[in-house]
Amino acid sequence: MGTHVDIDPAILYFGTPVVVLSTLNEDGSTNLMPMSSVFWLGRTAVLGMGASSQTARNLRERPEIVLNLPSVDLVTQVDRLALTTGNAAMSAAKAERGYVHVADKYAHAGLTAYGSDTVLPTSVAECPVHIEGTISAIHELGEPKLLAVEVAVTAVRVMPRTPRGSSQPDRSGSVAAAGDELPAVLRAGGAGPPVAVGEHRRGALPLTGAGSIHPGGGMWVGST
Repeated sequence: MGTHVDIDPAILYFGTPVVVLSTLNEDGSTNLMPMSSVFWLGRTAVLGMGASSQTARNLRERPEIVLNLPSVDLVTQVDRLALTTGNAAMSAAKAERGYVHVADKYAHAGLTAYGSDTVLPTSVAECPVHIEGTISAIHELGEPKLLAVEVAVTAVRVMPRTPRGSSQPDRSGSVAAAGDELPAVLRAGGAGPPVAVGEHRRGALPLTGAGSIHPGGGMWVGST
């Protein structure tokens, strides 16, 4: 007797951390987009996003990025970005789903811009991990219009709150690491309480015990 059954899920997704992407707008300001379709291979990050998003447009024209990893205490701020877009020429479909145009994502979310070291988009000061990089490849995935974006990491910056070699959270629940401990930070996890955020994620957003935000119930493909 078999122990498994065949299924046909709407998406093939089994959970990755939420990150907030910083990209450069045409006017020199920074656009912020939360998303969870991300994984790492060595010094390369691979992102999944909607091809019509402001972030995708920015990366095609100005191929620099910061991946900001938020901690559990930033759930409210990340949620404020959920149904916003940096594109003033928003599509009717997005408007029907409740999206609003927001030019200053930092002010809207209650976050602070922090100067980056190797790229022009600013980092989110409140996020304990900043991963800077340049775009090495963009792959079109067809219908629905999605992109797979490869990011060559150029710098990693963390809040040095714990001794070297540790990726455990401090009492505030923030992810903390030092030096070259980024892989440990990205591996840290565990189930946490569900927190409802944003209409378009098809589920709640649980928080990991190690301090990073993880989505639940559906992939958070960036579209802002």
